[in-house]
This record gives sequence, structure tokens and C-alpha cells, in this order.
Amino acid sequence: MSEFREPGVEPRLARSAVLGFRALVAGAVFMASALVADAAPRRRPGPSRLAARAPGFRIARMHRRPRGAGGFWATCANRAGCRSACRGGHDASCVRLAVMMRWGYGGPKDAAGALGLVRAGCRRGGAQCCGMAYQWETSARDKARLQRRGRRASGDLCRAGDAEACRVRYQVARDQKAALPYLWRACHLGNLGICNDMVVALGYREWHKPAVKARLERETKRAIPIAQRLCRAGSVDSCKALGTLEKTPLSARKVMRAGYDKLCQGGYAPACYPLGILFRDRFPNRRRAKASLDRGCRLGFRQACQERFWNDPRYPGLYRITRWTRSARGCGKPWRPASRRGTPFFRLKLLKTTSVRILRLFRCAKADPGTCRLERFISFPEETRAGWDPMITAEAVGGGGRCTQVVTVATVQLTRRGARIRITTRRRVQKRSRCGADGLRKRYRAIPCQRDEILEGRRVRER
Repeated sequence: MSEFREPGVEPRLARSAVLGFRALVAGAVFMASALVADAAPRRRPGPSRLAARAPGFRIARMHRRPRGAGGFWATCANRAGCRSACRGGHDASCVRLAVMMRWGYGGPKDAAGALGLVRAGCRRGGAQCCGMAYQWETSARDKARLQRRGRRASGDLCRAGDAEACRVRYQVARDQKAALPYLWRACHLGNLGICNDMVVALGYREWHKPAVKARLERETKRAIPIAQRLCRAGSVDSCKALGTLEKTPLSARKVMRAGYDKLCQGGYAPACYPLGILFRDRFPNRRRAKASLDRGCRLGFRQACQERFWNDPRYPGLYRITRWTRSARGCGKPWRPASRRGTPFFRLKLLKTTSVRILRLFRCAKADPGTCRLERFISFPEETRAGWDPMITAEAVGGGGRCTQVVTVATVQLTRRGARIRITTRRRVQKRSRCGADGLRKRYRAIPCQRDEILEGRRVRER
């Protein structure tokens, strides 16, 4: 008798076995692919993807590459080019335009407009605009608001590889000591200026640790070729950083010359001054040095005007006096007013060496150097910061039981058409035991007796 079997049972069992086997194979394949994915190196998302994840896509718009500008660095040289790139959403170009407006390069000064420009850029998500606005702002409430915006705008961009955003993130941090990793990242990304400033940020004790010093030297060596490429493209900060190296190679100096020359010819005044210094000291070419400094002076860079006239045997020339005033306060008696009778002209000679700067002022009866006589001779030590504005010297003279402390402060403003000289003298009589000039240049404002002499004139041709 044959065994009875229910019809359809074996096909159902076979179908379930097949489905179970397929599920087992799919699970094994999935686990293998996951293991391979973990073992393979992960690609880091680019700047645009990270910026797109940030609140709003405006950060990516502010940092996209416009025509005529290079990535996160401004290469525009004049106001028109920077304004066009800034309207296109380029953060660094907005900052460079604001600097031109604030200091009057290539046009009139407009400090309020410059601050408003970087504020607007910060509201749109520009990290560099936030950093510059935070630096210029004076209101404590507005600084706190800019600090929050700067941290929000620069965080993702720093992680995406923007060295300037890392610098801004350190600048607006609440605790800068805890934010030092951002500076290290900026140095690693090729910001040579940050690498050079790391010594100050770390502190003397931390910098002298062997491991820290070796790391900084390694990062600096790595950043030099990156800075050369950026300088050649038009980054002024990179060119400056190359010039501050302890031993700048000849190739780097040639790159600096090319970068500065490109910007100066384009109309960026701060690039003309270092270009003139390079042609004067590193690549001796007196004609190019004079032309670069003259161009920087015409574009409104005041330091180029000052440097142009030091140590020039044919300059400064003769000036017709337009204003000569004397005033005194806190000295007990008024100062006799200056007399221009018989001396309508003055002549100014400036000499700079490695240790001193010398100012010689002559009064002249005619537009002829032969009629000039020496009026003032002042020697200033060169270690004063920005020795031409102002120049300060202090001395203590006298004998017996008393001595006189004298501090002289001179400010010289030179242009192609005229000159303005202000000489302030402070003096007091002290006991011999309290006499001395050490530290007097820092405390000279405490001396009540002050005498001011202001001399202005327009340049005339010599006979």
C-alpha cells in the first residue's frame, strides 16, 4: 500500500529553503562590503559640500572663485576690481576694498563706509569680513555679535581647508590659548605669515620646547613654496611673510618682486612701498626704487612718501613758509611768537643710518642754498617704532645739584608739493639724585611744560 502525501507540501518547503539561502548570501555580501568600506581611506568632503551643510548656502557663495581672483585670496589691485569681485561674493576682495577705503589708498578716505562694508560681508557669511569688522569695531556689544558670527562663519571653512578662516577662528575665539590648534592648522595649510607669528602666540617658554620648535620649523619649510605661489598670484600677506624670513632665498625675493610689481602697477598702494625697498636694498636699481616709491606716494601710502625722501641727496628741496606758529603751556611764561621777517624760506635735510635718524632744519633768506643757516639739529635713535612718525629722543643735561630733562618729539609729513613739521619739546628741572634719561621716552607725557612749534611750507625751485 503506497504512502499518502498531501499535494503541494514539497514545493512550498523547497521555495522557503531557496528564499532563506538567498537571504543568507545577501547578508554575507553586505557584511563583506561594509568591512571593505571601513578598511578603505575615506575621502574628505570638499569646501563647497561642507559649506553647503552650514546654515544657508551663502558661505559657499561668498567663497566661490570669481573672475580675476584666486580662491580665498584677493588678487585685485584697485578699487574698481575689488568692488566688482566683492559684488560677485568674494570675501577677501571685500576686505581689501575696505582697507583701501579706510586708509585712503587710490581714493578718498571713508572709515565709516569701510566698516559698513565688512559688516555687510560678515552678515552674508564671510569669515574674513567678520575678522576685519571685529578688529575695527569699538562698541563692546557689536564686538560680541561679530565674535559669534565670526565663529559660526569660519568653523566649517577652516575644516574645509581655508587657512584665512582658521586665522579668523583663532582671532574671534573666547579663549585663544585653547584655540591654538586653529593656528597650527592655518600654518599647516600654507599660511606662512601665521607660521612666522606662532612664536608670539605660543609664548617664549612653549616655543623653546624641542618638539614644538621642530614642528614649527617643519611646517614653515612646508609653507614656503605655497607662499611663493600665493605671492606670485597677488597675495600681499604671503609676500610680506616671505620678506620676514630669517634667510630669504634669492628665488623667494624674485617672487616677491614679481608679486609686488604686479599689484603696484595695478594700483595697490601698499605693494609699492616694499617694492621700492626691494629695488633699493636687494636688487639695486635706483630708478625703479624711486619710481615705485613715487607711485605709492601718489596713491596715498604715506610711508612711501616718507621713505622716498630719506637719504636722497637731491631732496628735500627748498620750501616757502606758509605757516609758522609757536605755543607753550605749563611752562610759566608764554613763548615768543616766531618771526618770518627776513627768512621766508626753509630747507629740510633728512639722514637715516642703521642707528640714528637726523633732522636738520635751515632758515633761508632767499631761494638760494647759499643764504641758509642751520636752525635745528636733532638726532633720534633708530630703535623707535616707526621712527619717522613720531621720532622721540630724550636727554638729561646740567651740573651741580640740578639737571634738566628734555624730551623732543618730531613729526615730519612730506609730500611732493609741501612739508609739515611739528616739533614738541617737554622739559623740567630735577634734583641731581632724580636725574636721568632712562625710561623718559615712555613717560614724557607726565612732564607738564610743553612747547610746540609747527612749520608748514610749499616746495619751490632752487635758483
